[in-house]
Amino acid sequence: MAPSPNLPSPAAVQLYPHLVLLEATVASVGRGTAEPFTLVGFPGMPRAVHRFTPEPNAASKYPKHAGQACTGFQLHRRLGAWQAQGADSRLHLEVMLELLDGWRNTPAGDQSPFFDRPEFFDKLAGGPALRTALDEAGQPGRIEDLWQEEREAFLERRSRYLRYPSRRP
Repeated sequence: MAPSPNLPSPAAVQLYPHLVLLEATVASVGRGTAEPFTLVGFPGMPRAVHRFTPEPNAASKYPKHAGQACTGFQLHRRLGAWQAQGADSRLHLEVMLELLDGWRNTPAGDQSPFFDRPEFFDKLAGGPALRTALDEAGQPGRIEDLWQEEREAFLERRSRYLRYPSRRP
């Protein structure tokens, strides 16, 4: 049984946490299609391999880009490879950067920002640091490096509360 009308498949459930930040961008996450949260894209996305057109339905009354042909890609086709490599924790950064790069290479990208609701994005991300890093850094590894010091400090603070020693990732 699907946990939500917008999460009709196991792949959608697995991908949702990686895509929720896209709700605050120009990108569609496939709401209003038969494959929500497994598709991403926008009208005119360059180098895209999949076409979809979001339409209002029972699960999504007002999908982003309703009635407009979008191009993008199917994430569930990539999910298995990311998981096999143990890289699915980087999935959200790779997807975000690919979409951001695609947006910058469209005529619309010259006229309007990729983060169409920056305040909402910052709220979802816990502050403006991720949005700023995405705009400036451009590579997942560089963004992860920005967080390393903060991560180490958190792991140190957390260690005194653990009942059993933790293996450090």
